[in-house]
Amino acid sequence: MQKFFSLVKKEIKELVTIQMVVPLIIMVLAFSWLGSILATETEKSQAPLDLWVINNDSGELSENIIVDLEANNFKVETKFEDLETVKSLALANDISMLLVIDAGFSQALNNYQAQNIELYSLISNFSLTTMTAGSKLQAVGNIINTNIKNYWVNSLNLEISASDLEKPVNLEEYVVIGEKEAKVPLMAVSGFISQQTTFVPVILFIIIVIAAQMVATAIASEKENKTFETLLTLPVGRKTIVFAKLLAAGIISILFALFYLIGLSRYMGGLTGGAGAVMDNFAGAFQSLGISFSFIDYTFLGLSLFLGIMTALSLALLLGLMVDNVKAVQAATTPLMVLVLIPYLLTMFIDIDKASLFIKYLVYVIPFSYPFLAVQKLVIADYSFITFGLIYQLFFFLLVVILTTKVFSSDKVLSWRFNFKGLKK
Repeated sequence: MQKFFSLVKKEIKELVTIQMVVPLIIMVLAFSWLGSILATETEKSQAPLDLWVINNDSGELSENIIVDLEANNFKVETKFEDLETVKSLALANDISMLLVIDAGFSQALNNYQAQNIELYSLISNFSLTTMTAGSKLQAVGNIINTNIKNYWVNSLNLEISASDLEKPVNLEEYVVIGEKEAKVPLMAVSGFISQQTTFVPVILFIIIVIAAQMVATAIASEKENKTFETLLTLPVGRKTIVFAKLLAAGIISILFALFYLIGLSRYMGGLTGGAGAVMDNFAGAFQSLGISFSFIDYTFLGLSLFLGIMTALSLALLLGLMVDNVKAVQAATTPLMVLVLIPYLLTMFIDIDKASLFIKYLVYVIPFSYPFLAVQKLVIADYSFITFGLIYQLFFFLLVVILTTKVFSSDKVLSWRFNFKGLKK
C-alpha cells in the first residue's frame, strides 16, 4: 500500500508542473478581472431605462401610466414634437424606447374600450444587452395593462368583457434601425438575429483554441523529437516553411469550422423546434428592416473570420517556437488564450459602444474582437467598422508573420526558450 501511494505521489509530481500551474493562475486572474468588469457593466444596466413619451392625450389615465412607469425604474421624459422629429432626436441621443399615446386614449378607456399604444424600439447595435431588451418592453406593457385593469376593476362595471379585462391595452411594437422601420416585436427581431449570430463567436473561439494548440504542439513536438533541426536543414527557404505551416494549419482550421458549423446548426435547429415557422411570419418585416445578409455581407464576414483565425495561428506559431517540449505548450499559448477570451466574453455580455473608454479601446486593440463584432456591425450596415477591422487584422497578421520569419531566419529559432526555471527558484 505504501508503494502504491508513493507511486501516486510521484505521478502527481509529474503531472503538476510549473508549466501547468502558471497558466491556471493566469486564467483565474483573467476570469476574476473580467468578472469585475462585467459586474460594473451590469450595474449600469440596472439604472433606470430612458423612455421618451409623446402624450397626445390630456386625460388622467395617460398621466397615471407615466407615473407608474417612473415608479418602475423607467426614466420618463415627455416630448411635444411630431413623431418623426422625436425619433430622430431619440436616435441622436441614444434613447432606445419611445412610447406614443394617441389623443382620446383616456376617454376611450373610461368607456371601457380597449386601446392601442405604439412602442418603438430604436436599435443602434445587436449586442446581448439589446437582445435582452425584450423583457423590458414586456415590462412596459405589463405596467400599462395592470394600471388600466385596476382602474376598470375598481369602477365595478359589469359590461367589461373577459378579454378586455385581461388586456385592456394592446401594445403595438415597432422596431427602428437607422432610417428603416417595421411593425414587429423586438423579441422576433432579436430571435432572428440570434439565429444569424449564435454560431460565429462560439465557432471562432473553439477553432482558435484548437488550432492554436495544434500549431504550437506541432512545433514543440518537432523540437522534442529532434526533427525540427532536420526541417531547417532542408533546401527550402525559412519563409517558405513559415507560410507552409500557416497554410496547412489554416486549411485544417477552415475544415474544423465547417464541421462545427454543421454540428451546431443541427443542434440549434433541434433545440429551437418550430421557432423557424414563427420567424417566417415576420419575413416581410425583416426585409423592410434590411437585416437579412447579402452575398457582400457574407464575404465581409468570411474575410473577418479567416483573418482572425490566421492571426491566431501566426501568434501560436511564434509562441510555439519558444518551447522545446509538449508539456510547456499550454503555458506558452496562455497569452493567446487570454487575448481571445477577453473580447469573446466582453462582446457577448456588454454593449461595447456604451462601455467605458478603457474597455472600448481594450477591445478594439485586440484583433480578435473584430470577427466577434462583425455580425452586429453588418446587420446595421456599418461597413466602415468592418473595413477598418479587416485592415487592422491584416496589418497585425503581417506584423506577426514578419516577426516569425525573422526568428526563423536567425539563430534564435534554436535558442529561443520560454521556461519557468526562474519562477521555480
